[in-house]
Amino acid sequence: MTNKLNHNLFGKATLIGDFENQSAEWHELRSKGIGGSQVGTILGVNPWESAYTMWAKLTNKIEDSFQQNEKMRWGTLVEPVIFKEWGLLNPEYEMFETGTWADGWKHANPDGILLKDGEYGLLEIKTAGYRWDSIPDHYAAQCMWYMELLGLKWCKIVVLFQGNELQTFHLDYDPEFAFYMNARVEDFWDKLAKDEAPDWDGSDSTFQTVRVMNPDIVDEEVELDVLASDLIYAQAELDLTTATVTELKSKILDKMGKAKYGLLNGKVIATRSSRAGGVPYLTIKKGN
Repeated sequence: MTNKLNHNLFGKATLIGDFENQSAEWHELRSKGIGGSQVGTILGVNPWESAYTMWAKLTNKIEDSFQQNEKMRWGTLVEPVIFKEWGLLNPEYEMFETGTWADGWKHANPDGILLKDGEYGLLEIKTAGYRWDSIPDHYAAQCMWYMELLGLKWCKIVVLFQGNELQTFHLDYDPEFAFYMNARVEDFWDKLAKDEAPDWDGSDSTFQTVRVMNPDIVDEEVELDVLASDLIYAQAELDLTTATVTELKSKILDKMGKAKYGLLNGKVIATRSSRAGGVPYLTIKKGN
């Protein structure tokens, strides 16, 4: 590993400093631009936060009550260990520590830069409590954002699973996705400057944010117009779908009898389980 990195080689972005991940300075910088960890939120692929919620935080409509949890803290603590260990396991790569880069309001905070056969690439380090079949979309978007800003064509995502298994994923730069990503992020940034909310979505994150934005209750009336009829129709459809799903679950439980697993073409789609010897319940595997 070496620190002799020519910072003038990487796209239009400029190295602006080295800010500790999740530090007060790091969060301050996030409030003044868009970083890679926010791109997945804007694209609607962050499972924990919607673009609407992020917009509400950045415009101070709700408080950003972010607190680093133990999982995040340990992820930050073990990152240097993973960095060093991966370098020992992959000596064909020259590794460079780096900091925070910016091209105007577009920010990048990669975990490292790699060099192999005269070509630079990106290094991103993650920890996870469960194994991945593929790179999660919000992490892929983060890495694509970094590659776009730094002018890099490939990325190695190194993941420590469950604290004892190191695995490497490869991601190539995708110009078509990068074009789409830039358009969405630039639209979000323009709306942010105009205090215009992003498009509505069906996420629980957005729903909870709107609840927080309007905590007071005043004895007034508001005509809902077409929203009311749309809600009534959607609720009726939901009730019908819920009843259909419950009926199907009843039939599946009956057909499974005492069996633990229910299959479709040899793959498990349903599991009977119980807690402390209680009445069994049915779990349906999603994504089949």
